[in-house]
Amino acid sequence: MNVIASLIRNQTHGIAAPRRTIRLVMWVNEENGIRGALTYRTSLSGSELANHLVAIESDAGVFMPESYSFSGTSTQYQFVYNVSEIIEDLTDRELNITSGVGGSDVSPLDQAGIPTLGLLTESSKYFLYHHSGMRVCAHERLRAT
Repeated sequence: MNVIASLIRNQTHGIAAPRRTIRLVMWVNEENGIRGALTYRTSLSGSELANHLVAIESDAGVFMPESYSFSGTSTQYQFVYNVSEIIEDLTDRELNITSGVGGSDVSPLDQAGIPTLGLLTESSKYFLYHHSGMRVCAHERLRAT
């Protein structure tokens, strides 16, 4: 999240404008209707949808990443696999990518043909926080300063 916030701040100050865009989208309502995900999907024009390379869902807590569950075509898998090898070289950490489902939050994009990944983490302590009183979101507004 801090990396994304830094990128946004740099863009607002005209520093190192990227050639590509990383779009971070957050929504709620995954557990009773995925309305946020559906609204995002229907808000995209054809060209905007075509510019999506991959949609990644992270809904498994903040624990140690173990693997990613992938949904898409074999060509899309090869693209994701090639990117994962670059990340592995940079981080010296193996990224396991398994066939499966990216997740309900990205399912409308999956149905539109966008490859999806779902982050899978070490989950032994997940339900100590998930839907508990300890699960609190802090609100932070990013502004140009």
